[in-house]
Amino acid sequence: MRKKNKVTIQDIAGLAGVSPTTVSAYLNGRAREYNLAQKTCERIQKVVDEQNYRANFHARAMLEQKTYLIGVIISNIASSFWNRILWGINKELAANNFYMLLAETNNLPDNEQKAFQYMDNISVDGYIYAPVMDGSLPTLAHDAKQLRGKPIVSIMHPVPGVPSIFTDHTVGGELEGELVFRAGHRRIAYLGKISKARNQRTDERYNGLCSYLNRYGIEVPAFDDVEDILPHVKNFTAVCCFRDETAARLILRLQDMQIRVPDDISVAGYSFQPDIHEFIRPQLTTVMEHKEKIGQLAAQQLLTMINHPDTLPEPLHSKLPPYIVEGQSVRTLAD
Repeated sequence: MRKKNKVTIQDIAGLAGVSPTTVSAYLNGRAREYNLAQKTCERIQKVVDEQNYRANFHARAMLEQKTYLIGVIISNIASSFWNRILWGINKELAANNFYMLLAETNNLPDNEQKAFQYMDNISVDGYIYAPVMDGSLPTLAHDAKQLRGKPIVSIMHPVPGVPSIFTDHTVGGELEGELVFRAGHRRIAYLGKISKARNQRTDERYNGLCSYLNRYGIEVPAFDDVEDILPHVKNFTAVCCFRDETAARLILRLQDMQIRVPDDISVAGYSFQPDIHEFIRPQLTTVMEHKEKIGQLAAQQLLTMINHPDTLPEPLHSKLPPYIVEGQSVRTLAD
């Protein structure tokens, strides 16, 4: 028995009485862009349903020179930190009929290289990635041959010469400093590792905190870990933390020591992690990053670069200022 040939776009066009270009525009979700009439769309859909048409992905990719796949490379898929960022990326890509291919690096350069190599093998149309931070400001370690001219956008950290979208952590640190200072605190500590190397990116929030408080003659000692600060914690009225997870661990240890937050000491977090904010008590006062917006802007910029290969966004680097989310972990001291 002779096998029936698969239905093609040309077949659909002939049966619907329209051009293959019209069918392709409709099937790719671009009916409005091409000003297709509602009756034309209904006629095409009727034929598609009758013929049980299924698009040939590989044929479409060859025809349009696109796979409609975007490689997204981040450090840790399990971390709740990335949820809103990925949601923002996917929301924008899905609205334009693109799909994410997701990989994690665990902040290891070898894993990053492998992810790029795999995504190159399946010919993604572009990349959104959070560069591995290995003690210096990130540089794009992937040569032009590997990227094959595909556009790339960096998130969370700036990369020289690459469109990048990230939080302005210097502003975030200044916001933390202003928060505790205006609440009357003058004996303030910072809890988080300081790089003391070339990687100034991880130090930005501490530098911003010090920049604000130093104006008023306040020095801010830094402690690497919760256990490092505990012997000295009674010397301070407020502790500003590198991230919410650090603040939560500090609060739990202080509770073990019968030290009350915020009655005995205030604690401020950073980067708003919903699971921590929901369950830790008192609820953290913290700095919020525009995570969803970072994802959306990254996807928007990448899609623009895919559709207009000679276009780069202006400005090349977009720094988004964070803002304070009020909780109950910072107390205003009496005058």
